[in-house]
Amino acid sequence: MKDGKAELLKYFSHNDLLLCNINNDLPSIEDVGGDWNSIAELMEQGQVFYSKLYKGRVTYISPRLYYVLKPYKQRVEIISEDSCRILQFVRSAGLATTEEIKNAIAMPKKDFDKAMDGLFKELLLTVIKRDKILTDSWTSFCWGGFEEWEKICPIVPNQIDPLPLLREILTERQIKKIIGEL
Repeated sequence: MKDGKAELLKYFSHNDLLLCNINNDLPSIEDVGGDWNSIAELMEQGQVFYSKLYKGRVTYISPRLYYVLKPYKQRVEIISEDSCRILQFVRSAGLATTEEIKNAIAMPKKDFDKAMDGLFKELLLTVIKRDKILTDSWTSFCWGGFEEWEKICPIVPNQIDPLPLLREILTERQIKKIIGEL
């Protein structure tokens, strides 16, 4: 049996973006020999950043890609008022579970999900640690701002030119959609 964490680390040593679920466009955890607990462990260690960067899907990105995208993301001024309320709550709490956020900020589920997705897309909120183990292949999370993740991230790469890196994994159209004109 393969070691899922080792397989994921091997993948991320050469690639910077991985999807949670199977997709025709990009590899998923399963495609590269990983598993749920292994990706969760990597998120807790700051070796992977949870986002919804690619087409609104759960997208794990390497620290290298995170720092490449950082200057083009984390634009608080473009997120919704609901997203701002959630972000303020999580930042003041340090870490918060989905349940804690929902209890503190009452809003309809559809609005809540949209607000959270906006935070994930802008790389403002991410997984810091697991909360409750729900099944062998699913857990709830404690969310934190990107600042909390940067404290545990083991890698802060030197200045990287984003275009060659992004062109390895995305089309020009996809790059423009994610970060705009460079």
